[in-house]
Amino acid sequence: MPKSQKKEEEEEEVFHVEVITKARVVEASSEEEDDDDRTNKKRKRKGKGKPRAEPKPLRWEYYVKCSHRIPYSSWEPETNVAGCQRLLSSFWAHVGTDNADYPVGYMVEASEKWINSEKKYFRREFNQAQEKLRIQREKDRAERRLKVKKKKPTSENRRPKLFTASKSKSRTTSLAASEDDESDDDRPLLHKRKRKTPEESSDDIPDWATSLFSAPGSPTSPAQPVPPTTVPNRSLPLPPTNTAQPSSSKSTPTEPPLTIPSRSLPLPPVKRAQTSSAKSTPTIPAKMPSIRPLTPTVVDNLASGSALSTKQRLAQGALAPTRPKAIPLPPPKPKSQAPPAIKTSTATASIMPLGFKKKAVPTPTLSTSGSFAENRSPLNEPTLAGLNAPPSSPTQHQSQDDHTNVPRELHPNLTLSQSHRPPAHHPPPSANTGIIQAENYLRSILPQIAAPLTPAVEQPFEHVPPKALVKRLPPPPPVKRWSWSGPVFTEAKTSELFNVTFFETTKIIEGGMRFSVALATTEKLEFLSFHDIADLDSILLACDGIHQLARVGPEGNDDVLPLQIFCTYMVKMQKMVLWPISLDDNVVGHIIFFTDNFTRPGFITRRFRPPNELQRMGSLIAALVPWSLSSGQLQKNPRKPPNTFLPGKISIEPMIADKARWERTVRSKPSYQHALRVLNFPQQLYDFMSGDRTYWTWHEGADGTKKKPGMETRMLVAIMDQCRATKPRKNLADTRVVFVHVGAVHTLHKLSGFQDFCSSLFHIQFYTYGSHENVPPLYWGIREIYPCGGIATFTPKVILEDLLAVINRIEQIGKHPLWECYVMPVALGLVAKLVGQRQNEDPLVLYDRGIFPYVKILDAIENGELALLNSPPCYELSPTENNNPRQDWLAKHWSRRPQGPRCILKSAIEAFNVAYGNTQQSEWASAVHSEISKDLMRMRCQPILMEYYRRYVVIESPNERRISMTDGVSLYTPCSILWC
Repeated sequence: MPKSQKKEEEEEEVFHVEVITKARVVEASSEEEDDDDRTNKKRKRKGKGKPRAEPKPLRWEYYVKCSHRIPYSSWEPETNVAGCQRLLSSFWAHVGTDNADYPVGYMVEASEKWINSEKKYFRREFNQAQEKLRIQREKDRAERRLKVKKKKPTSENRRPKLFTASKSKSRTTSLAASEDDESDDDRPLLHKRKRKTPEESSDDIPDWATSLFSAPGSPTSPAQPVPPTTVPNRSLPLPPTNTAQPSSSKSTPTEPPLTIPSRSLPLPPVKRAQTSSAKSTPTIPAKMPSIRPLTPTVVDNLASGSALSTKQRLAQGALAPTRPKAIPLPPPKPKSQAPPAIKTSTATASIMPLGFKKKAVPTPTLSTSGSFAENRSPLNEPTLAGLNAPPSSPTQHQSQDDHTNVPRELHPNLTLSQSHRPPAHHPPPSANTGIIQAENYLRSILPQIAAPLTPAVEQPFEHVPPKALVKRLPPPPPVKRWSWSGPVFTEAKTSELFNVTFFETTKIIEGGMRFSVALATTEKLEFLSFHDIADLDSILLACDGIHQLARVGPEGNDDVLPLQIFCTYMVKMQKMVLWPISLDDNVVGHIIFFTDNFTRPGFITRRFRPPNELQRMGSLIAALVPWSLSSGQLQKNPRKPPNTFLPGKISIEPMIADKARWERTVRSKPSYQHALRVLNFPQQLYDFMSGDRTYWTWHEGADGTKKKPGMETRMLVAIMDQCRATKPRKNLADTRVVFVHVGAVHTLHKLSGFQDFCSSLFHIQFYTYGSHENVPPLYWGIREIYPCGGIATFTPKVILEDLLAVINRIEQIGKHPLWECYVMPVALGLVAKLVGQRQNEDPLVLYDRGIFPYVKILDAIENGELALLNSPPCYELSPTENNNPRQDWLAKHWSRRPQGPRCILKSAIEAFNVAYGNTQQSEWASAVHSEISKDLMRMRCQPILMEYYRRYVVIESPNERRISMTDGVSLYTPCSILWC
C-alpha cells in the first residue's frame, strides 16, 4: 500500500504579537461610539433635565510587531491585543501610568533596551512552545500509523462506513471514510488560485478534531439522509443490507478532491490541478441538521458500484462546469428550534493567548456535494460525512438540506436507525445551490478547525488596562495676586513722604519666605536705616539668599513725584534701605529696598539681577532676604539685642591729620572706611603700621582659604594698603607684625617658623582681628596676643630621674613674674604608680611610713609654687544649665581641691586609674606624654592666657627627647635656659 501524503488545507491567517513598541490616543471607532451612545441614552432616561454633551470617547491603540513568515507591524486597537496580558502589563509598567488625560495623537514609546528584552523573551518562549508542539505531532502520527497497521486495510474495504453515537449525551458521532490507496495526486484542484499564506499540514488541527473518514472495515451500505423531523436521540439496531462492492477499473481517470479558497468570494470556473490525499479531516458534533434530498448532479450519474474511489467520484462531480445561479432563501424556521448562539472568540482566545487574528475573515470550505453551509454554533455543527456519503442508486441521490438556514435551526442527532428510513421528497435545488451552501457552511466552521494549535506560552493573568481617558477638567480659577499698599515714613519727618504699592512679585522658591508673610501685620514702612551699597556683601553673608523680589511703585498720581525724588537721592548717594522682618518678636530677616540707573546697571543690580519687568525708573525694588539662622536658633542666642555688640553710631575719629582728605576717602574709598568701622581698628596701631612696616596674615580654618580670603581678612588688607604696609617677599622672619584671625589661633602652630618666632624672635608681634562663634565676643577685634613670658609643665620621667633639677626649676619659675608652671594629675599619678611598683607597696602606705621619695613635689603643690590642674575646655557658643563644660571645670577645680599632701597624692592616683586603668603598662609613658602635649596646646589657645604668656614649654628628661613636637609646644630639659 503506497504512503499517503498530508493534505494541506487553507487556514485563517494568525499573527503572533512579538512586541509592543508604541501606544497612542485615538478616537473610538464607530462600533465603540454606538456602545457609548446606548449607555448615554440609558443615563439620559434615568437623569433629569437636558443631557449634557458628552465628549467623544478616546481609546488606546498599540503599534505591534508580529512574528509571521513575513514581518508585519501595524497599529492595532485594544481588542486585538486583549489576549497579550503579560506583554501589556510589562509595556505599561515600563512607560509608566498616571491619572493624567491626554489629547488625541498623544504617543508613548518604549525604549530600545526594553524592546530587545521582550523580543528575546518571545523568541525563547515561542521556540519552546513550537518544540513541544512538534513532539506532540510526532507522537500523534506514530499513534495513527499504529492504528492503521493494526486494522490491516484491504482493497475490498474501501466503502465508507457509518457509525452511531452512544446513548450518552456527552459523546458525539464521527463519520470516517477509508483512505484512497491508489490516489497519488496530492495537489488541490484550485492550486492556481493565489494565496497570501502557505498551506500547512492538517496535523495542526486540535485534538478534538478527528478524521472525516473512518478506517477501513467491513463493507456497509451508504448512509441515507433523513427528513427534517424531530427524532429521539437513541440508537437502533442496524438491519443488514447487501450492496455490490465497487469494482476497480484502471481505465477510469482519477479526479482530485477540492481544496478550500482562502476568502469568501464567488467561485470562479474550476480548473484541473494536482490533488492531495486526505490524511485527517475535521469532525463535527453528533447533532446533525435536518437533511432533505437534492436534485441529481454529475455525481449522481456515477453508480455506487463504480470502480472509482470515493474521493475520485466526489472530485469528478465538483469539476462539472456549472454556472452559479441566485436562489431564493427558504422560509425561516420556527424560533423554537433555534439554538442559542455561542461566540467563537472564546475558543480562539483560549487557544491563542499570545496571538491575535489580523483582519479575521471566515474561510469557506467546499463540500463534495457542491453546496455551502454556515454554522454559527461550534458545538452544534453538521458533519461532512453526510455530504460525502455516496448515493445508493443513480436515481436516489440524497444530500444535506439547504444549510443557509442552519443558524436559525437546531437538528437532532442522526443514528443508524434513522438513516434507513425512507427519505422525504423535496423539490431538488440546482447544483449551484449546493456549492453556495457548502461555501457558507465551511466559512463558519473552518476558523475553529483549521486554526493551528499554538500552546499557551505564558500563563494568562488578569490585566489591568490603563484608565480610560475622560474629559479634561476645567482649568482652576485664576489665583488672586497678593498686593500691599501703605505709607512710607523716615526718621527726619513725622508725616508720611508718599504711599507705595507692591507690584509684580516674582515666584516663591520652594520652602522660602514670601512678602505676604513678612508684611502680614505691617501697616506702614519706616525707612530708618540707610546703608551704603558697598556694605551689601557683608550683609548678604548673614542671609539665606534672595527668596522673592517685587517692584514698589507709587500708589496714586500724587505719589509719583515724591517717589521719583527719593529714588534719585538713593541713586546719587549710593544708598539702600534695610527694613527688618519680625516674627514672634524675633528679627528673622530684612527687606532691602534699592534702586538704580537701570539704563546703566550698577553694582547692586548686577548682584540681585532683578527681572526686566521690575526695572523701571521712578520705582524701588524690594528684595526679601531672610537670615541664615532659623527662629529656633535665634531664640537660643543670648546676644540680644544686636546693638549690644554692634555700635549704633558708625562715625569715628579721623585716622589722618588731613581732614579734607579724610572726607574724600569716605566717598572715594568706601571699602577702606567700612573696614575701619567693622574691625574697630585702633588709632595707635594704625599710626604704627603707617611707618613702613611689614605684616603677615594668618586666617586658615576661620576666614576663607589661602587663595580666597574672607571678608574680614580683605578688610584688613584694605587698611594695610592705605597704611602702605607691605608683606615680606622671601623670609617670614622679616615680618614685623603677624595678624591672626581670632578663629584661627588653634591652627597658628602650622605657620612656618612659629616656634622660632615665640622662642627667639621676640620683636615679632602678634595681633588678633575679626570675630568668630567659638571665641567669646569680649575677645573680638584687634588685640595683642603672646606678648612675653610662658607656661611650663613636667613629664613623669623627668620627675623620676632628676628630682633635684625639677625642684630647682620649680623654685626659679615661682620667683619669675612672667612664668608659671603646673603638673597634670595623671603625670603625678604615674610617678606614684611607678614608685609603688619599685617598692612593691601601695604609694599611700609609703607616704604614711614617711619613705615616699617625692614629698617635696607634694609640698610645692601645697604651697602654691606648682599647680595641679588640667587646661579648661574650649568656649561654648550657647551653653545651657545642663551643658556648660567651662562652668563644670571651674566648679570641680575649686570645690574639689585636695587638702594636704596625702590627699593630693590620693587624688592623683585616682585620676590616673580612671584615665589609664585599662591600658597596658608598656603604653603608660607614651600615652601620658601625648596627653601633656595636647593639654599644653589647649592652654595656648585660651584667650585669657594668650594675653599674658608667649611661650608654652614641656620640661622632659634628656633620655626621652625622641619625637619632635609639631603642635607649637617647645621641649626643654631642666638644665636648659628658658629666658634670657
